[in-house]
Amino acid sequence: SRIDYGVDIIDCLRLPRIHPQEATLLVEENIPPKIPQELTNIGHSVKRVKSISQVQLTVWQEDTLDGGADPRGIGGVCFTGEGR
Repeated sequence: SRIDYGVDIIDCLRLPRIHPQEATLLVEENIPPKIPQELTNIGHSVKRVKSISQVQLTVWQEDTLDGGADPRGIGGVCFTGEGR
């Protein structure tokens, strides 16, 4: 989303996730119900879960360093140093 569509980092971190775990797709509960239903209809085993993971993200873009912490949990992003 960030690379293809230029979505803000925090908005990227808020997006719902789908994660394959063995033969099951873990689908976060904030994904619209239509999506897991369609996955089930085409033969996938789907398990709805509250949250899959917590992510911290940093991005260098030109001369700017940007970052954010996943709102699903506690944590943060800290930058140190003088850049490149």
